[in-house]
Parts: sequence; C-alpha cells; structure tokens
Amino acid sequence: MVNRTKRGSAGKTATFTEELKRRTAKASRDHLDESLDTMEETRFKRKYVDLIHKLSKELHFTREELESLVVIYYKLLRANNTDRKEITKNEVKDILHDTFDITDTKMAGYIICKLDKRPGPNFSMENWLRSMSLYLRGTFDEQIKFCFEVYDIMSKGVLDPRMLMHLMSGSLLGEHDDMEVLKDLVECVTKKMDLDRDGVISLEDFRQVIVEEPLLLECFGQCLPTRLASKAFLISFTPYIGKL
Repeated sequence: MVNRTKRGSAGKTATFTEELKRRTAKASRDHLDESLDTMEETRFKRKYVDLIHKLSKELHFTREELESLVVIYYKLLRANNTDRKEITKNEVKDILHDTFDITDTKMAGYIICKLDKRPGPNFSMENWLRSMSLYLRGTFDEQIKFCFEVYDIMSKGVLDPRMLMHLMSGSLLGEHDDMEVLKDLVECVTKKMDLDRDGVISLEDFRQVIVEEPLLLECFGQCLPTRLASKAFLISFTPYIGKL
C-alpha cells in the first residue's frame, strides 16, 4: 500500500485544520450546555452512561442526542433547587402543555399515566428518554399503539362504548340533548371501528382503521404533540429535525 501522507507546509496546515476540527467537535460533544458547569454536567452524564448506551440501541436517537436530553432532564431537576433525584409527573404535564401544545388537562393526565406507569409522583429518566423518542421520532405504528393505550384508560385491552362516551364527553358543548347526541356519535364510531363486530374496539381494529384513515389517529383526544411543537423542541438540541 502506498503511503500518501501530505508533505510540506500545505500538508501541515491541512493536518492542523483537521485536528482542530476534531478537537472542537469533541469539546462540543463533551460540554453540551454552557449554562452548566463542565464538571457538574460531566458527573450527571456519567451517572447515566449505561442507560444511554442501552437506549441508543433501542430508541430513535443517537448517543449524542440522548446525552442532550439527559442534560435537559437535569436542568428541569435543578430548576427547583431541590435534592430530588427525579422530576415530577406534574412537571412533565406542564411540558406537555407549554412545549408540546397538549392543552386538554384530562387527556394530559391519561398520557402521563401511560408514559410512566409507576405509582407515585415522579417521572424517571428512562421514561423521559423513551417518551421523547416516541414524541419526537416515533414511528406511525408506535403512535397508533400509544394513542390506543391512552384511550384504554382502564387497561382492559379494548375500547368499549362506555369508555368512548367518557373520552368524547368534552367534545359536545352547548347541546341541550348532548347525551343523546353523544350516544349516537359513539354508536357511529363503534360501527366504523369495530371491524369484527364484537361490540368493542381492539388494538387491531383500531390499527386497521387508522392505517386506512390516518386523520382519525387522535379522534378520541389529542395524545401527541403538534408537528410544529415537536420540530421546535428538536431544534433546541439537535440539527437533525427531518422535514417540516
């Protein structure tokens, strides 16, 4: 093999430039947020290095993007100047409202219960990263499954007419006979989505209908961020935002 190493001042300049780029890129990766002390940021990232390594193989993020999301989580935790080790579900609910444009308080509560299924008020780092993967880069099939799980409030595995009436009760305002209208609406939706005619809507029923008519994905309530909101959040920590 021929050694084609550059020689002379031009070669030295090229080598120096490449090294400078490499060091600059490394420094950028190592220190992700100028508002944090370098050592403080490094200690926090190191704490989750194994989790980042594991999830980089499972989620729709690069290792560097996961590190950035870890830092965002840390900043949320640090904002209240407490000794807590996890952010709270109420803080995540505020993010759904303020950052992702999910303004229905009732639906936000159902969403939080599915994003972090543990009892108690806290929201874990792992669930934060998994949630962001779903919200920012989730596949269509992942979104279908998630919306169904949110609508399945009682975790029965199916959506029955009673559940649908509860979900859709806020969609009719100012109607004198809104209960009758709601019953008719639920009956119409069930007839369309209950493909095997067993009286309930299964995940497979739901998936088949949504694949054919994607606009019905959030027909029982908003579960996902608006497109512009998700892109705006992506821009805050990565240049790879996809198509607007």
